[in-house]
Amino acid sequence: MKSIKISYEGKSYELTFTRKTVMQTEKLGLNLDKAEETPITTVLTLGYGAFLAKQPNIDRELAEDIILSCEDQSGLFEALINLYAIPLNALAENSNTKNAKWEAVI
Repeated sequence: MKSIKISYEGKSYELTFTRKTVMQTEKLGLNLDKAEETPITTVLTLGYGAFLAKQPNIDRELAEDIILSCEDQSGLFEALINLYAIPLNALAENSNTKNAKWEAVI
């Protein structure tokens, strides 16, 4: 899965994450370790962050309304988590085609 498509009030939205939008979402306060303590905040922040790659100027309140109107909230949350993990996994796998070299100097 590379994205989620949502239709809302006659308009289509595509949700996904890039490295940049993962960082933006983290700056907005996303902390998946606290998802059980703050489930609504977590889902809404994650959902809003997923809009930012394709709809960077979307109003946060509209994004949250769209997320809250979706059916199968637990399935949506799982799909958002999977999308969020894609750039993180790519970074861990070092899929950067430039492959800069580094070494530790003591």
